[in-house]
Amino acid sequence: MLAGYAAGKGFRLTVVFDGRGAGRPERSRTAFRGGTALFSSAFESADDVIRDLARNAPAGTVVVTSDRGLAGTLPSRTVTAITCGEFGERLFAFQLETVKGTADGDHPSRRNGKKGEGHRQKKKVRKREALLRKL
Repeated sequence: MLAGYAAGKGFRLTVVFDGRGAGRPERSRTAFRGGTALFSSAFESADDVIRDLARNAPAGTVVVTSDRGLAGTLPSRTVTAITCGEFGERLFAFQLETVKGTADGDHPSRRNGKKGEGHRQKKKVRKREALLRKL
């Protein structure tokens, strides 16, 4: 499922698995179609591996985690963190789009005339949404 998503969107995924306590003494990698699976060593957690990857990540990198503690420690200038639920919704929407041939967001509803206060979101929210539209 992830391989099809990565191929359809045109980017590579890195999936990090926790091997602390039972894994190998060093980190290991396994390639899969569309990305790489990375296993943490027996002496570190997957969170540590994600933090290491995020330090050297280019701008526009997205980390999918529901761990608020981890999301709060990532460098916010280069990395955007989204929850697993939000990524799941995007994954489902992509699968639906490939089956139906159209996206649900293709027909946005427009209001006739402006009523009330402006509805523009904050700049930080707009920037995050622009980045996540690629997902």
